[in-house]
Amino acid sequence: WIYLNNTQPRFVSKNESKWEGKLNKVSFLKYKESRSFMRKALSEKFKIDPLDVPLYSPPGIKPILKEGWGHLSLSHCKTHTAISWAPSPIGIDIECKKRIFEAKKLYKRFYLDDEKEEINKINVNDLNQEVLKYWVIKESALKWQEGSYSKDLFNWQWRKLLNFAINREKGLRVKTYIVSFQSLYIGIAYNKK
Repeated sequence: WIYLNNTQPRFVSKNESKWEGKLNKVSFLKYKESRSFMRKALSEKFKIDPLDVPLYSPPGIKPILKEGWGHLSLSHCKTHTAISWAPSPIGIDIECKKRIFEAKKLYKRFYLDDEKEEINKINVNDLNQEVLKYWVIKESALKWQEGSYSKDLFNWQWRKLLNFAINREKGLRVKTYIVSFQSLYIGIAYNKK
């Protein structure tokens, strides 16, 4: 599901509301908005009231559904929020295509040598877009793994032509999908069981 940010949150549980005093105003609004989006999406999927969705989701913690309800992943960018659900672990990342960042610095620091070689082959005018695609896949794989940015991000490698990512240190492998949707890139990491 893709939602436009800056929407009035309508479905926030009492448990989620208790975090208001522990977050600044802007963070709490984003928190309420994303939880409301998750509840709305899953209520439609499972045909239940949004507040009956068995969601455990304190700020800063990956959203968790009650056992037997599947798996969630959440991502934000400046304009949108993306939510994915699947019966087995899933990871999602979303970025605005026009995001301004220093592509060369990013890929030189975080990408593996094989990825750098691939990126160096592309037209310099497409550099930002290509680096951003790799980033959304790497981050979606990291979320699928439920890994740590500091420990695991450097180990993920996207095998673009084969549509999978591997964690070279841990021997993990996950199917990947890159979606170009309107002004967004969406990376998804998921293996069917």
